[in-house]
Amino acid sequence: MNYVSGDHMNMNNRKLFNHWFIFLLPLFFSEVEGCVPGTWGYWCEHRCNLRCLFSTCDRMSGICDLGCEPGFEPPACTELCVHGEYGNGCSQKCPDECADRSCHHVTGECFTCKLGYHEILCDEGTTLCLRPLLYFHRDFLCKKHWIERKQILASTHVCIPGKWGYWCQQNCNRRCLDSKCNRESGLCDHGCEPGYSSPTCSKVCSKGHYGKSCSHKCPIGCADGSCDHVTGVCFTCKRGYHGSLCDQECEDGHWGLKCSRSCSRLCYLKSCNHVTGQCDIGCERGYKPPNCMEACPYGFYDYNCSKLCPPGCSEEGCQAENGDCYTCISGYQGDHCDKECANGHWGLNCSNSCSDLCLNGSCNHVTGQCDLGCVPGYQSPNCDEECNSGQWGKNCSKSCDQKCLSKSCDHVTGHCDKGCVAGYRSPNCNEACGFGYHGSSCSQSCPTRCSEKGCDHTTGHCFECIPGYQGPICDRECNSGQWGQNCSKSCDQKCLSKSCDHVTGHCDKGCVAGYRSPNCNEECNSGQWGQNCSKSCDQKCLSKSCDHVTGHCDKGCVAGYRSPNCNEECDIGLWGLGCNRSCSSHCLNETCDHVTGHCNKGCMAGYLLSNCTEACPHGYHGKHCSQTCPRGCADGGCDHMTGHCHTCHPGKYGKSCSKTCPKGCSAEGCHRKTGHCLACVPGYRGRACDSECDHGQWGLNCFNSCQIFCVNGSCHHVTGQCDMGCDSGYQSSNCTPVQRSTKEVLKTGSTSTTIGVTLTSVAIAIIVVTAIAVFVYRRNRKFSYRVYTSVIDPRSEVMSMEEAGADLPVEISPSDRAPLSNYFN
Repeated sequence: MNYVSGDHMNMNNRKLFNHWFIFLLPLFFSEVEGCVPGTWGYWCEHRCNLRCLFSTCDRMSGICDLGCEPGFEPPACTELCVHGEYGNGCSQKCPDECADRSCHHVTGECFTCKLGYHEILCDEGTTLCLRPLLYFHRDFLCKKHWIERKQILASTHVCIPGKWGYWCQQNCNRRCLDSKCNRESGLCDHGCEPGYSSPTCSKVCSKGHYGKSCSHKCPIGCADGSCDHVTGVCFTCKRGYHGSLCDQECEDGHWGLKCSRSCSRLCYLKSCNHVTGQCDIGCERGYKPPNCMEACPYGFYDYNCSKLCPPGCSEEGCQAENGDCYTCISGYQGDHCDKECANGHWGLNCSNSCSDLCLNGSCNHVTGQCDLGCVPGYQSPNCDEECNSGQWGKNCSKSCDQKCLSKSCDHVTGHCDKGCVAGYRSPNCNEACGFGYHGSSCSQSCPTRCSEKGCDHTTGHCFECIPGYQGPICDRECNSGQWGQNCSKSCDQKCLSKSCDHVTGHCDKGCVAGYRSPNCNEECNSGQWGQNCSKSCDQKCLSKSCDHVTGHCDKGCVAGYRSPNCNEECDIGLWGLGCNRSCSSHCLNETCDHVTGHCNKGCMAGYLLSNCTEACPHGYHGKHCSQTCPRGCADGGCDHMTGHCHTCHPGKYGKSCSKTCPKGCSAEGCHRKTGHCLACVPGYRGRACDSECDHGQWGLNCFNSCQIFCVNGSCHHVTGQCDMGCDSGYQSSNCTPVQRSTKEVLKTGSTSTTIGVTLTSVAIAIIVVTAIAVFVYRRNRKFSYRVYTSVIDPRSEVMSMEEAGADLPVEISPSDRAPLSNYFN
């Protein structure tokens, strides 16, 4: 291990001495000798401004304490006099006659004169304007005269170089380029000499600028950014720069004013900032930036003190150059104390050995504690204590088995040193007895009626009994009515007395009706039933199948039979499957065969086939359809039961259409059943149309009335002709008026005329009244007839009294009735 040497202490003392020497050296020199003339500053590193009077300045501040050369502003003497001033200390004002009150900062010469003035100082005034023949005071007329003169002479008059003005009596500013200016205005149109600006070149370049048109900036290395306004030469260079234009940085390894100082040897690669001298790329090992004059602070080392001392170093720290620890903390070793103690060692300088009771002989390199644990049977951080009672093994993490007697075991092996509880074996008592054994030391066999699953190794109780037995050790038969494994099954309900073998479950006393097999759990075979399945199903059961218990035909009976066992025929009037069909109503006595439904006593008239369900074919009727319909039937068809015609030929009526309608019937004929005329021929009335029209009536339905001029109002009942003659004055069969000559008419005289007029009026009135009465009467009769003949079908089949019998009422339809006039007789 390295300790602080005498050389190291001497080196620190030398550093401390150098630091104080560097700090006190400038004070010593400044107090004893002062700066040489023309210099100033902390190290006298600055030169006084060249514009200081006699080039001397204050040693500490650099101010020109004796004043400035003419034309520069005190106290620094770095700037030209402000506009309008010139001379020593810029104390004099430019003459009023100078244009814009602008003049040279040293001599006071006007750059340009006001109008009307000339010469160097413009002190010889021309107060009157010159004009041919007349003199005028200088005013607006003078200016106007100058403008007019300018326009006249512009193309012919030219001043010599360096002159300008109306009479070319003004001198161009000598700062104008080539001393040339505008002939009329005096402005420097071609530019200014380097270092000057403004239209008249009367202004020195502003601070920081120089050269032609003041377009160049002073070099960045010039102190205060100032330089000669003409040449650009810096008055003084900034720290870290050199050269005529102060545009070159100090060479590597040097810095400061005029690059006169060398970088510290403690700077990395002896390189530093050319301005400040600081070690800007860092320090050598063991030194602190930025000046690299101090050693690294406690706890740091390496270049720029950038690293912390290794964590393994003690409180004494480490060497600033290489980081080597002076001493290590407990548990570590090596120059940087970055290596843990070798396995099996610990403590300061790794001088201690780990305990033999530590697992693998390994312990914590700092504390010596057995951090990987202890060998089996020991505990505590240092593994110097045996396990507590009831615990054993590595780190005492295991508990003695619950099956150890007194729960006690060896603290290292875990063996039950006092033995095991019943049902367990082996040194640790963690193994149950082998299959088929139980009890203390596993010396007893399982009961004989235990199933193949064996018994509990502790109690000896069977996990399961063989079929037919029960109890913890399977020593009892099943209770009555139970059987099988664990007696868990009940004897079948179909066993007689519900009794069976306790092992097999066989019904030892037999089965109830309808079941078979040893266990009585199978129904009788198809077609069998009853006790021991000894009976056969009835032949009349469908599919010869019946209930295995009762023998009832569960699928029903064959056709013609009924009752649960199908041993009874269908009731009278019923037949077929289930006796659910009725004999045909056309069977005689409505009886039929109970199996086929055939009408075994025959059919009623009008029906045929075995079941009497089909009517006679067209044209036949009667029993067995053996009779043909009457010839008088219009369509050859008749009622299949009675033989009555459906319709008759025209002019015929009656059941067999064998009767002829009355002669008085019209072409419409008569009613098919009653024979009543549907309409009469003209001149007749009544049901049979055998009565002539009443007196005074004639024609179809006797609707017409005889002419009033017929004798007695009588006429023929068919034609309406006045068959008994006409009244006086009328003639022919229709009794039309007689035509008289002119003489006969004139003879009658006025009396006849009067009578005739009167009679005529009366006759006309009678005719009108009669016509109205006849019209009303005929309309009513026509409406009544239309109602009776159209609303009811005249062919409706209504039985007559002869057909229906004397004791039945007879319905007479309107069509059966003759017109109303036939009933008025």
